[in-house]
Formats: sequence, C-alpha cells, structure tokens
Amino acid sequence: MQAPKRGVTGRFLQSLCSSVVLDPSMPLIMHAGSKMVDKGCESFLHLNHQLRKFCSTHFFTYLGSIMTSACDLTAEIKHRVNLASTSFVRLSKRVFTNRDLSTRTKSAVYNAICVSTLLYACEGWTLYHCHIRVLKAFYIWCLQTILHAYWWDKISHVEICRRAGTTCLETILLRRQLRWLGHVIRMPGSRLP
Repeated sequence: MQAPKRGVTGRFLQSLCSSVVLDPSMPLIMHAGSKMVDKGCESFLHLNHQLRKFCSTHFFTYLGSIMTSACDLTAEIKHRVNLASTSFVRLSKRVFTNRDLSTRTKSAVYNAICVSTLLYACEGWTLYHCHIRVLKAFYIWCLQTILHAYWWDKISHVEICRRAGTTCLETILLRRQLRWLGHVIRMPGSRLP
C-alpha cells in the first residue's frame, strides 16, 4: 500500500501518527496515515521512524458482536443462533418441556432469555432475507418445542405464534430497530449514539 499524497490530509495524518504513543504489549491495527508493509499474516507499520509489527484479522468480537472485514452479518447470525440454542437447550428440561408449567410461563422465559440472546444488538443490523430465514427457523423451532407441536401437525407459523402468545420474529425485529431509531432521533445533536 502506498503512502498518502502530501497535502493537508497527509500532513494532518503525519502529525497524528507522530503524536501516538504505543504500548508494546497492546496490539495495534492502523490503516491510515503511515506506510504499511504486508508480509503474509504479519504487517509492519512505519511509525515515528520505527518499524512496528502487528497482525491483521478478518474478524473479531467487539462488545459481544462479531465484526468482519466484509461487513457481513452471516457469522454474527450464526453466532447468535448458537448462543440462543445453548440457552434454550440448558433450560429445556426444567422449563420448556416441563408439562407442569403453563405455556404463558414458558413463553415469558423464552422471550426473556432466548429471544434476548438471539436478537442482541439487532438494532444495528441490516438483514437480508437469508438472515431472516435463519432467525425465523430457529424462533419457530423453539416455539414448536415449547408447544409440543411437530412439523407433521402442519400448523402455520402464525398459528404457532398465536398459541404461544408471542408475535412473529419480523415484528420483534422491526420494533427493536424502530425503538433504537426513536432514541437516536431524540438525542441532542452534540451527542453520539
């Protein structure tokens, strides 16, 4: 990668890089303002006339969400489904397949734990149909398990949601995204979301 052309931007970035103090024990990922040399997995950054080594990555976890270099949600959706599935299976014997508890109680526990885990940070997602299909399949599978309804019973998804006393997944997603958008709109202009 070539160094940026000299000018206002180049001088600003050069002054920014010269004022950065690096801690050798902390990893560094920087893409702008300095000359970078790539050698396989390892990258070297010329900063303050010193050559610093850092490793670049294609994905990492930030605040519980998976960030990818391609900005794709597929890995995040898969991770969310795995976490929600784990919490559903752990509660399955005591709560969801327990015939002594009412469906209303099971649905409340399901919404509080599994759906919250499944849709964590969904307010910022831009979902495609394939992502919604994966989320909805897991959501309906869990509700079918709670209601002891199986695929051969041929019950529609709307009827399953009605029997469980919940709304469909698309509605929950839209409500969460609109609620977040309302918070952002009401924020003062000087505050970042």
